[in-house]
Amino acid sequence: MERAGYEYVKICKEKLGTAPPWINEMVVSFTDFPTLRPVFVSEFASPESFARAIRASSYVPFVMGFRPWCWLPEARRRVFDGYLGLWRAQLPDNYMYVSFLPTMPKSALAGKHFLAAYEYDRTPENIFVRFWPWADPNWADAAFERGRKDFIDAGSELQGQILAFLRS
Repeated sequence: MERAGYEYVKICKEKLGTAPPWINEMVVSFTDFPTLRPVFVSEFASPESFARAIRASSYVPFVMGFRPWCWLPEARRRVFDGYLGLWRAQLPDNYMYVSFLPTMPKSALAGKHFLAAYEYDRTPENIFVRFWPWADPNWADAAFERGRKDFIDAGSELQGQILAFLRS
């Protein structure tokens, strides 16, 4: 997941000639350890700290590593996967939740705007295989490359949906 964050920054640098200027406009969710409350961070010191935040937002304790949490300097706290904390969050109407895996029911967020980005993923395997990709590094690397290509192929359509939300 951290690699995905770095790849995102790299693609933006290639296309824009600079790090993405909107990095501090994106909201990344985490679950606080040990309270299990949602934590949202939208300010990152650098593109590298953004990439580390992407990893922390997806970090499943003891499955992806031996630590029960990741340290997130921007939030000054211990955090892990953002999914669990979202069950206790209510997103305001001016937020769009972008889901890359079909694991969070739209109704659970009580939010108005939901973009199911996973609909653009060509991964043929079932949800359980997608959800535990770190068990097979070769499959995970191939899935990352396939996901990257899927995102590029669907980029204009996804961009249109996100821009429509921002303009509304």
